[in-house]
Amino acid sequence: MQFRTQLLRQKGVLIPRHHLARTGGVVGEFRLSEERDRETVRTLRVARLVRVDAPTEEVVPALFDAAVIYAAPNCWTVTGREREEVVKGLAEPAHLQSWWMKPLPLEELLELRRARVTKLSPK
Repeated sequence: MQFRTQLLRQKGVLIPRHHLARTGGVVGEFRLSEERDRETVRTLRVARLVRVDAPTEEVVPALFDAAVIYAAPNCWTVTGREREEVVKGLAEPAHLQSWWMKPLPLEELLELRRARVTKLSPK
């Protein structure tokens, strides 16, 4: 499913609502799966928001120990821990993060698909 997503925290601190109103959020396809984590050596639920045209590219950092805490037809809330990579190979500090997600309206989905088809078609 494709969503417009707002990050509700920055380095674990809640972003004031009046700042959130100024940003449009990011668009991506939501994925939730269980994955083996090398750092904690256990299986975790991991939430990812990936680009539709490049499913291996994340739009925002993944959420580890993710949980969907609210789901309705018009919005979802997902929470978890976002890891910050400081130096490759070293333990990464983690911060609480929450995503507020709204499914893309049909018009916006069609517009994105048209743009992708136009981009892929030969000139």
